[in-house]
Amino acid sequence: MGQITVTKAPIDGLYVIEPTVHGDSRGYFVETYNQHDMHEAGLDMVFV
Repeated sequence: MGQITVTKAPIDGLYVIEPTVHGDSRGYFVETYNQHDMHEAGLDMVFV
């Protein structure tokens, strides 16, 4: 899988999606959406 962690929630059809946070002395970077990573995680919905 890519840069996200997907956890199934207790509610059917609900998932917690946590992106990886990359940080250094300059600050932080977070990629909040990547369609390829979502597809690899089994989430096939399309965000617009």
